[in-house]
Amino acid sequence: MLEQRLNEDMKAAMRAADAERLSTIRMLRSELLKLKKDGSGRTELPDADVVRVLGAYAKKVKEALEQAEGAGRPELVEQARRELLVVEGYLPQQLSDAELDTLVAGAAAAVGAAGPKDMGKVMKEAQAQAAGRVDGRRLSEAVKRFLSA
Repeated sequence: MLEQRLNEDMKAAMRAADAERLSTIRMLRSELLKLKKDGSGRTELPDADVVRVLGAYAKKVKEALEQAEGAGRPELVEQARRELLVVEGYLPQQLSDAELDTLVAGAAAAVGAAGPKDMGKVMKEAQAQAAGRVDGRRLSEAVKRFLSA
């Protein structure tokens, strides 16, 4: 389980006195605790929920990275990059462009997409098949490209 791996890695970071890694893992665990306290009463989260939360956190870090780059803050850029490396270490391997194109084609065929008006249906199916292995923006661009061809 991914959540258990986070707990073990947190302990290892404490033992190794790796303050940056420890801080990032604590932030991730905090995000997971928020989800648990949502009233679901669950003690363990399924990996799919953990991946979704970690993906959302990675997106926040990427946005912070872009803002730091735009503001010309090299120290914040480097910090965000290191934090992003830690977070991405827990996320599933991202799909290659060829795999993404194949997935989109399969999703379009599954829903019987006829053109750009079916983008919502294709996106829903493709997101379900991708299961956190592709960024939403990248998926959207691939679906648009496929449906306009």
